Amino acid sequence: MIKKYIYQDQEYLSAYLVRDAILKAENMIFGEEPEEGKAEFWAALGVTYTEEPDPEPTPEELLAEAKIERAKKVAKIKVTVDGMEFDGDETAQTRMGRTIAAAVALGVDINTYTQTWVLADNTVATPTIKQLAQALKLAGEAQTDLWTVPYTAELKAE
Repeated sequence: MIKKYIYQDQEYLSAYLVRDAILKAENMIFGEEPEEGKAEFWAALGVTYTEEPDPEPTPEELLAEAKIERAKKVAKIKVTVDGMEFDGDETAQTRMGRTIAAAVALGVDINTYTQTWVLADNTVATPTIKQLAQALKLAGEAQTDLWTVPYTAELKAE
């Protein structure tokens, strides 16, 4: 709710500000506004008090909020390959991608070459490069599924 106070043709958006205006104009100090009967309380002081509902969020605000929710979901991505659960957030995907790229550039056998890795449950494992590549693929697919949600939701709202 947006609270508005109009005193001497001036609009105030807080009780503090209108109190200060009354103090300066009339050198008057008074008690706190009651929980009920606020309009009557303020009317006795020459103030028009109203409450208005909060404005509807703009499409831009809705999109920004949806992107924040998406980022939270991306940060929680987990994928499982051969019984190993990997973190699949953007940082983990970047680490997997670098490890895979270096191994491929060196020409290692991706089916047998292993890399020490900390899994989602903080246990240490030694997946093969191929298993890391599968985890990266699954994490990327999960992220892709989440990525368009803010835009789909925006289209539904229009």
